[in-house]
Amino acid sequence: MTKNRGMIFTGITALLTAVTLAVLLKGMPVSQLTAAVAGAKLRWLAGGFSLMLLYVALEGVCIKITMETMEERPSLWNCVRYAFVGFYFSGITPSASGGQPAQVYCMGKDRFSLPKSTLCLLLISSVYQIGMLVYGAGVYAAQHSFLNEAVSQVKKLLFLGAGLNVLLVGGILALMFSPALVERTALFCVRLAGRFRRLRPKTAAMESRVRALTEDYAAGAEHIKRNPALVAGLFVITLLRLTILYLMPFFVALAFGVSDQTAFHMIGLQAMLTLAVSSLPFPGSVGISEGTSLLLFGMMFSSGLLLPAVLLVRGISFYAVLGTSGLVLLSSPLFPNKGKQPQLM
Repeated sequence: MTKNRGMIFTGITALLTAVTLAVLLKGMPVSQLTAAVAGAKLRWLAGGFSLMLLYVALEGVCIKITMETMEERPSLWNCVRYAFVGFYFSGITPSASGGQPAQVYCMGKDRFSLPKSTLCLLLISSVYQIGMLVYGAGVYAAQHSFLNEAVSQVKKLLFLGAGLNVLLVGGILALMFSPALVERTALFCVRLAGRFRRLRPKTAAMESRVRALTEDYAAGAEHIKRNPALVAGLFVITLLRLTILYLMPFFVALAFGVSDQTAFHMIGLQAMLTLAVSSLPFPGSVGISEGTSLLLFGMMFSSGLLLPAVLLVRGISFYAVLGTSGLVLLSSPLFPNKGKQPQLM
């Protein structure tokens, strides 16, 4: 991704956000919304925001411990900085595709090995995807009687999101533990696509990318075999991060004085929401996440508090953290001021 493309994606995300807000606010007077938000207790909102900062910072901890198993010694602050840079670019690009390339670039600027940096982020993202699927399945099994009512309203979207995550996790596991088979299958598909005149000039580049990808995942599998304790540690931290992410709406409920709902139920609803929208090709799931939240959280908040609650949950868990990540990005040497811009996407 070049600097200009980064600005374009930021602009697109801002435009989607403005359209989403316009649609949501159409049914509620601004005065009523501001009165509801003004009545929220600031300490709980600040607590929720602090949790989200911890959520991002814990990814930095994952980066540090993973890099140290590869005999690299980044500082904890730099690792946390990489995590915030990843959050920003994941939040403004479709399917969060820009996060890892930006992180790899930052780590390269700090003179860390690019292959090791790539492998590090690959392992962390793979464990995160698996953890999200396992967490969602576990939460649903534990409270399916409560969640069935909510899930029925977004059943198709949840099946789509969960299905995409299952395919993604299956692909990750196949790439790691059967890379040769996956490579042969992928190369066959590329060569088949090369029969089309428009795709023929791109065949060589596509084959090169397939081989590089399978090599990265095969290296990841070998690193896992040599460091099983690393994977266990990453999985535990990932479950903690997901718990923090899923618990955040409960802080908004406390801010509004809605004390008759349990944190356990809030975690369940947010887990279903994340599973439903996380794999969809929308920058930051803008629009689709807010709309799905209105359906799921309708059983937790009264009609007068539902829209303010959804806006605060998204405002804190995504937009406020995105803004904070942008400030961290400004202090990061991500793009050179002169010369040719690096292609990260």
